[in-house]
Amino acid sequence: MRNVLPGVVRKMGTSVGDSGFWLGRYTVYLRAKYGDAGQELYSQEKLWVVPWRTQGWKLLLGLGLVVWVIVARRRFRAFWIVLKTGLPCLRTSNLNGACDDGGSCGFG
Repeated sequence: MRNVLPGVVRKMGTSVGDSGFWLGRYTVYLRAKYGDAGQELYSQEKLWVVPWRTQGWKLLLGLGLVVWVIVARRRFRAFWIVLKTGLPCLRTSNLNGACDDGGSCGFG
């Protein structure tokens, strides 16, 4: 047991292990005795744990995929029309992106 002087910060670290996915809300409890009479100090704090060092790349990859799908949705729509009809969608000189057969290419 070591003493802590007033006005001094003492940090104590702990680890719960590297296995598993620790995402979620946790409650941290502190129970400490201090002084000559053995007075007890009790505290609890709720916090969120986000394992960004081990799982952050998955979050960034997912966000990148969502942004890519939003940006490229017109190309997906045109691709789906080609798959569904089997006919190529030819762009014309008009600005609204209409196909030669009257359908919408989705290139707008």
